[in-house]
Amino acid sequence: MPAGLLLASQFGRAAEPPRPPTVPTVPAVPGVHAAAAGASAANMALYLEVSLNQTAYGPPQPFELRDGRLYASVATLRAIGFALADRDSGDILAPDSLPGVSVRFDPAQQRAAIDAPLSLLDLQVSRLNAPGADVPRATASPGLLLNYDLYASRDDRSDNATAFFEARAFGFGDGVFSQTGVIRHYRDDGAPRRTDSVRLDTSWRWSKPESMFAIAVGDVISGQLDWTRPLRLGGVRFGRDFGLQPYRITTPLPTLVGEVAVPSAVDLYVNGLRQYSGEVAPGPFQLTTVPGITGAGSAQLVVTDAFGRVRTIDFPFYAAQQLLAKGLSDWSVSLGVARESYALRSFDYGHDPLLSADLRYGLSDRLTVQAHGEGGDGVVNAGAGAAWLLGQAGVFGASLSHGRDGGDAGWQYTASYNWSNGRFNFAADTQRTHGDYRDLASRYGLGAPRVSERATVGWSDARIGSLGLSYVRLLYRGQAPARYAGATWSRNLGTRAALSLSYNQNLERSRDRTVYLGFNLNLQPDPARPGTQLSVSAQRAGGLDQGAIELTRPVPGDGGFGWRLQARGGDGEEGGLAEAAWLTDAGRFNLGYARQGARDYGYASASGALVW
Repeated sequence: MPAGLLLASQFGRAAEPPRPPTVPTVPAVPGVHAAAAGASAANMALYLEVSLNQTAYGPPQPFELRDGRLYASVATLRAIGFALADRDSGDILAPDSLPGVSVRFDPAQQRAAIDAPLSLLDLQVSRLNAPGADVPRATASPGLLLNYDLYASRDDRSDNATAFFEARAFGFGDGVFSQTGVIRHYRDDGAPRRTDSVRLDTSWRWSKPESMFAIAVGDVISGQLDWTRPLRLGGVRFGRDFGLQPYRITTPLPTLVGEVAVPSAVDLYVNGLRQYSGEVAPGPFQLTTVPGITGAGSAQLVVTDAFGRVRTIDFPFYAAQQLLAKGLSDWSVSLGVARESYALRSFDYGHDPLLSADLRYGLSDRLTVQAHGEGGDGVVNAGAGAAWLLGQAGVFGASLSHGRDGGDAGWQYTASYNWSNGRFNFAADTQRTHGDYRDLASRYGLGAPRVSERATVGWSDARIGSLGLSYVRLLYRGQAPARYAGATWSRNLGTRAALSLSYNQNLERSRDRTVYLGFNLNLQPDPARPGTQLSVSAQRAGGLDQGAIELTRPVPGDGGFGWRLQARGGDGEEGGLAEAAWLTDAGRFNLGYARQGARDYGYASASGALVW
C-alpha cells in the first residue's frame, strides 16, 4: 500500500511536495483461515465492522463471502470512502481486485481491514487549526460609567486644575451613549480665577457583532484609508467594525494543503515555536497557520504516521497587516456637517452637508483593492488604490486620486513599500500632489502637503543590538521645506542594563541637531521582579547640553506604591522632582514636587473610573 504526505502552500511560494515513501504493506490474507475453508464453499452474507487505512468506519456494512473472498456493492464501497466514479452503484466487486488494495478479514471478530491508495478514495478534507467562527452574544444590564483624568498644579504665581471625563450610559435601550469633555479652573499671575469648559464628543452608537456592523450618530470621524485625510463631522457614520469581533483574523493566513494515507500526528512550528499539535485522519487535510507576526517568516510541519515514521516539511510565508483575506470587505459611510474649532468651542459646526465613503476589499489573498469618494460644499474628490503582496518580497501599495474645489483641481498619488523578516525591516512611502489638489480636509483646514516622504531601515542582532535609520521630508504650499534624518541604536548589556544612543539632524539647517545618550540599570538582582531602576542620560540640543539622573521604583501592575526622584543640570534650566504614586482598586494617584529653573511647583493627578 503506497502511503505518504503531499503538501502545497496556498500562501506565498508553493512548498515542494516530497516524494511519497513506500509503506510496508501486510500481504492480504486469503479469505478465511484453513479451518473455515470448507464452510466457505457457499456464498455467505455478512455485516462487518470496517476500517479503511487503519481508521474505523461507523456502522457495520454489508459484504458477501464467496469462496473465501469478500465482495461488496459499489454503493457500500462509496459509503466507506472509495471514489469509483465510473462504476454503477449496483455493481458487485471484490475490493482487493482494485489496484493497490488489500483486504484482511477476521471472521472471529467479524471485521474487515481495508488498505487502499489515496488515488482510489474520495475522503472529506480535514480542516485543522481553523480560526473559530463563534461570536459571543453581548449582553448588558443598565449601567453608567465615568472615566476621569484629573491634574492640578500650583506655584507662587499661578494654579491650574484640569479634568477630562468620559461618561457612558448603556443598557437603557439599544446602543451606548457617550459624552466627553474638559473642564479647566485656573489663575495666572494674580489675574482673577477663570473656569472654562469644552464639550468634545457626543455620540450614540449601536452595533451588531454578528455582522460586524456599527452605526454612530453625533460627533464622528470620516475616512479610514492610509492615503486619505479624516474630517470631524457632526452627523452619522455607519459601516464595518472589525473591533466587534476582536479575535477575528482579517488578514490572509498561510494555509497548507496535503494528504496522508494513514492516521498521523501533525505538529506545526512557526519561527521555532509550536503553534498547533493534533491528529489527522487518512485523506486530504488543510492546516491554517496563524503566524502571529508581521513580515517574512518560516513554518515547519512535522508529520508522524501510524508506523512511527517522521517527515518534516519547511515552507516560507509572508504575513501582511495591510491586506484583507479573500472575499472580506471593510467599508464605511459618513454623512454630516463639518465640526470646526474642535477642543476650542463646544458647538461650532458648518452648514453644508458633506459625504465621505471608503471601501477595502480582498480581491484575493495577494491583492486588496481600495476606493474612496467624498464631496460637499463645492468639493468633489475620488480615488482608487491597492495593496499587493509580492510573495516573499514584501508589500507594495499605490493610489491615485483627483480632487476639485470650484476652479481649483489637481491630482494626488501615493506609493509605498515595506518588507521585514523579524530581524531586518525596511519601509518607504511617498505622497505627492500636482496642481491644486483639493479634499474636504483642505476646505476646512490645512491643505494637503505638496510632498510627504519617509523611509526607515531597522536591524536587530543579539550581538550588536538594534539599529535604526530614518528620513523624513515634508513640503507644504508657501512654506519652507522640512527634511530630517535620524539614527538610533540600543543594546541590552546582560539582563539588567541597557544602553541607547540617538542622533537627529535637520537637513535644512546644519546647526539644528540633537544627540542623546542614555543608560538604564535595574538594581534588583532578579530581573523578573520589579525593583528600583537607575537611569542616566545626556543630551545636546540647540547648542545646549543637558544631563539627568533618575531613580525610579515602578508601581506594580497589580497595585501598590511607587516613586521617582530626578535631578537635571547643564546649560539652561536646572531642576528636579520627587514624585510618589499609588495604584489601588479605585484608581491611580500621583503626588509630586518639582523645580524648573527658578520656579517651584507642586502637582497632583488622579485617573480611574466609576461604574454603576
